[in-house]
Amino acid sequence: MDRSDHQDSYFPPLESAGGWRVAGSADRALELAGMDLDALEPAHIWNAATGFASSVLIIRHGYVVAEWFEQGSLAETRYYIASASKSFSATAYGIMFEDARQGKLAGKAVELDSPAHDYIPRAIR
Repeated sequence: MDRSDHQDSYFPPLESAGGWRVAGSADRALELAGMDLDALEPAHIWNAATGFASSVLIIRHGYVVAEWFEQGSLAETRYYIASASKSFSATAYGIMFEDARQGKLAGKAVELDSPAHDYIPRAIR
């Protein structure tokens, strides 16, 4: 399964409208997302052993394939991530710049001061 087969094909609806698609089983995760859940088990064990409240969500090709909650955390738990969000933003902008360079943004020019919301598909706003 190649990322290019899926990269432009799915934007999840808002959570109030159903949210992400969920693979639901190891067989479906492998079939739909090419993810072997057995291969993730060492990461799950390591995460559970940290002793900290944590949540892990793994999405591949538009499907939730794994979700773990450790040490009393819940899906609704909010975490203070402080400046870690800068890393996520920088990664997203890097992907956007590359997509623009390859002509995947329908002729839109991307500059360092371009507002991100101009490039977010309407389906996920």
